[in-house]
Amino acid sequence: MNSASVRVNWCPAALASVVQVRLSSVDKKTTPGERAVRLCNYSDVYENSVLRAKTHYMEATATEREIERCQLRCGDVVITKDSETPDDIGVPAVVGEAIANLVCGYHLAILRPNEHLLHGDYLRYALSTGAAKRQFRMYANGITRFGLRSADIGRVRIPLPPVVEQRKISAILSSVDDAIEKTQAVIDQVQVIKSGLMQELFTSGLPGRHTQFRRTSIGRIPKIWSVDRIGDLGQEGRPAVKAGPFGSSLKKSFYVSAGYRVYGQEQVLAGDLSQGNYYIDEERFQSLKSCAVKSGDILMSLVGTFGRAIVVSEDHEPGIINPRLVRLSLDPLLILPEFFCYWLQCVQTRKALAGAAQGGTMSVLNTGIIKTLSLGRPPVDEQAEIVAALKAIDRRLDREDATRAAASHVKSALMSVLLTGELRVPPDLEPE
Repeated sequence: MNSASVRVNWCPAALASVVQVRLSSVDKKTTPGERAVRLCNYSDVYENSVLRAKTHYMEATATEREIERCQLRCGDVVITKDSETPDDIGVPAVVGEAIANLVCGYHLAILRPNEHLLHGDYLRYALSTGAAKRQFRMYANGITRFGLRSADIGRVRIPLPPVVEQRKISAILSSVDDAIEKTQAVIDQVQVIKSGLMQELFTSGLPGRHTQFRRTSIGRIPKIWSVDRIGDLGQEGRPAVKAGPFGSSLKKSFYVSAGYRVYGQEQVLAGDLSQGNYYIDEERFQSLKSCAVKSGDILMSLVGTFGRAIVVSEDHEPGIINPRLVRLSLDPLLILPEFFCYWLQCVQTRKALAGAAQGGTMSVLNTGIIKTLSLGRPPVDEQAEIVAALKAIDRRLDREDATRAAASHVKSALMSVLLTGELRVPPDLEPE
């Protein structure tokens, strides 16, 4: 059977013909005289594709009428119906099990499937497709805030195979989701281990290496470690800490299609200096050469996100930093660049940076703050061993992340063929 004939058999159905749509008006307030409930809020739906009993839900109250209308059942699909952007409209989550006393909150809509025509988990996947998202965006009304009416939700059309096939499709996709979830759990666990190990390594050193410790201005550290300010660890002839040029010296109108690269915050946050395509010409580069980068320099964000830095490699393109970055040129005989980058990731370091940052809506560091920041500095050979230990954990995280990405790719590919009828699930195929 070819895909064209399959699609003829799969007549798209408007949601109004296969679900009951219920808009919730239950707020977050606790009102005397109303019954206590667990409240499913916008963030619960937005952050979880499956709602489970173990999730921590907000405590609130609701009237008996609200409970009767908005209490959630296993198999219901809840979607976001209001948002500041149309892209966040129609995000679905299925109620994966019976959850006692759980009521749907404001800014959400309940889609209760006709169980003879539609399987709830299948509906969740069908509403996650690009086709469904485009329909939600088209029907969302608003200028500064967008919303869906009950009638608009009912107009959204989804492919509707037989219920037995819907169940098999959702079982196949759920098995991939389970693999993704398990991999994410491993990643989260390794991240916790890494955070704890970093705390230990940057305050007590390598396990079993030190027996004598001392109290310092930054806390307890091994006796042989020194305490140094970052501004005192620079290379000869180069400042330890150098901010990017003033904005007036590097306007966007100065950018050209090729020449000397301008490194910015986006590359640092992505951990990849090859990204981006901003360049300046030779004349502009020479006037801003004090902000140039070279191999071994550390580039760090000055604005908003702290604790993220990247080491410039030997194969980098010649260029300068932009005003949102600071360049650290530290003496490798005193401190290894990679050791410094890991130290920046420590919880206590990020807290110190955030506490020292200035500004209202956007926190900003300055070079004076960075120069006076102190750290415990082990001998270089111990720094190298600490870096090696943390790199081993990062390699594990990279492997797990690649596994998760591969599973996500498989899921996307399966959704594109299973939810369109391009690939049919044989009646005798029972997913494990």
